[in-house]
Amino acid sequence: MAGRTIIESEDNLRRQTLDLYISRKSGASKEFATLEWVPWAEATEAPGEPLRLEREDAQSLFNLLWSRGYRPPGNSVTEYQAQAKHLEDMRALAFGKLGVTKP
Repeated sequence: MAGRTIIESEDNLRRQTLDLYISRKSGASKEFATLEWVPWAEATEAPGEPLRLEREDAQSLFNLLWSRGYRPPGNSVTEYQAQAKHLEDMRALAFGKLGVTKP
């Protein structure tokens, strides 16, 4: 069944988890994705199919996690802002040394 994938989330404070709900709607019908943990001996091929997302759905998941405050380690918004400010300072110094008006 082809259709638009919808990724929603809910903070589960009691369990300290982020619960994800992935569904797909096409016409009048709707499907929900489930994840099942199965035993897997390391030396064997992966059992079953991978969880496969279209690129735009993967981007939607990333955007959802970002909006919930999840960030890659060592890449926080504060660090990004500090880097941007530092670059601005370096530009001001460079243009000042060159005697050029900053564009």
